Amino acid sequence: MKENISGNEDQLATPLVTDRAVKVFIGIDIQKSPWIVSIYNDHGHYSTFEIAPIPQFLKRYVDATFGNVPVVCAYCAAPYSSWIHRLLTSFNYQCLVIDCEAVPVFNSPEDGNHMLDSRALANALRNGLIQSIFPESKKHLN
Repeated sequence: MKENISGNEDQLATPLVTDRAVKVFIGIDIQKSPWIVSIYNDHGHYSTFEIAPIPQFLKRYVDATFGNVPVVCAYCAAPYSSWIHRLLTSFNYQCLVIDCEAVPVFNSPEDGNHMLDSRALANALRNGLIQSIFPESKKHLN
């Protein structure tokens, strides 16, 4: 089930995590607006939700939910997406820009097709199955 995070302060007032995560892994599907975001922590899948395509909203959610923990995030390279990398790294997030074809594709239970989704991306990130193509290859990002 997806929730919608719009940056509303009321939704972010109380931290949601009782077991403090050591590291947070975030897969972001930037191909749609709103973005689809999936978060895994050390214990497994934490949540999947929609969020406006504004990285500051994601940071506010992560800070309110997890506090000051290391964040590793990834998204698939797309034309004109380098601004996303710049903003996420400015938050001290480790950000991987990946080639979508390098990620194992899982059958999405919500839509029944084989499209890469943010949950598969976050899970692959957590399991160390992907590598960044940025800054080595900027052709997909400019």
